[in-house]
Amino acid sequence: MENNSFKSMSEKTKRAILMGVIIKKTEGKLSKEELEEIISKINIGVQYSINVFTNAVEFSKVITLKNIKDSWAGYTENVSTGHILLGNVVFGEDYRYSYNDNDTQTNYTVQESFPDFNIYEKIVVTIEEHNFSNFNGNYYDTWKNSIFIYLPEDVPYKISPEVQYIIDDFKI
Repeated sequence: MENNSFKSMSEKTKRAILMGVIIKKTEGKLSKEELEEIISKINIGVQYSINVFTNAVEFSKVITLKNIKDSWAGYTENVSTGHILLGNVVFGEDYRYSYNDNDTQTNYTVQESFPDFNIYEKIVVTIEEHNFSNFNGNYYDTWKNSIFIYLPEDVPYKISPEVQYIIDDFKI
C-alpha cells in the first residue's frame, strides 16, 4: 500500500484495505481474531511494505534490529525499531558503533544478539528503519516501514467468508 491516494482515504477505508492486503498476502492463514488484533495495534497513518515468511531463518534476519553508527568522513546512521502486533518475540540486535578522529578509529563497538521466537507460532511485527547520512557531503534521510509476518509452514489455507468481501469490494 504505497501510493499518494492512500493519504486521502478515511481511517476505516485504510484499515479495510490493509486487512484485505494482509489476507491476500497470507493466503487466509490468519484468523479473523488475529487480523483484528493486528489492525487494532497498527499505526494506520503509515504506509507499509508487507512481507510474509515461512522460513524461520529468513524471518530471524529481518527481526534483528539494526543500530549502526559511523562517524568516518561525516556521519552515517542506520537504526531500526520493532513493535509486536501478534505473537511473542524477542527482537535480535545488531549494534555497531565506530568513531573516527582524523582518519584514526578511536572507538569501535559491536554487540549482537539473535532473535528469540517459537517457530511453531504465527508472528506479526512492524519494523521502522531510519537511514541517515551526510557522508562526504552526500546527504540523505529516509524512513521505511514494514510489516513482517511469519507463518509456520503447516498452517492450513483458508480465507474466512467474513473477510472475503473486503478482497472483493476493494479489488485487491
